[in-house]
Amino acid sequence: MSSLAFTVAQACYLFAPLLIASSCAGVVLRFNLFAALKRPLDGGAVVRGRRVFGDNKTWRGLVVPVAGCVLAVAIQKYVIGDRRPPQSKRSAGDPEARRMGASKPGP
Repeated sequence: MSSLAFTVAQACYLFAPLLIASSCAGVVLRFNLFAALKRPLDGGAVVRGRRVFGDNKTWRGLVVPVAGCVLAVAIQKYVIGDRRPPQSKRSAGDPEARRMGASKPGP
């Protein structure tokens, strides 16, 4: 795989949860799902005559994209799996391997 194609594939993989989260939010808004969460984040608080977060910032708008992103990452993890090599195949001199618990090589 060429370097450019690999970079594009990585970018798509990284942005997929964000795209899925925004899609979930759009579907929820379109069909007015989770109406119980359609309450303002600021609880209606007013400062100098204006709402703190504005009229359109709701609990539904906070919860749905976060849940969609978590779900997308879980699906990625399930489908692709853990991409790191097993602990035994790492070099003990590797700083990441030491962070993961590998012992330092002896003299």
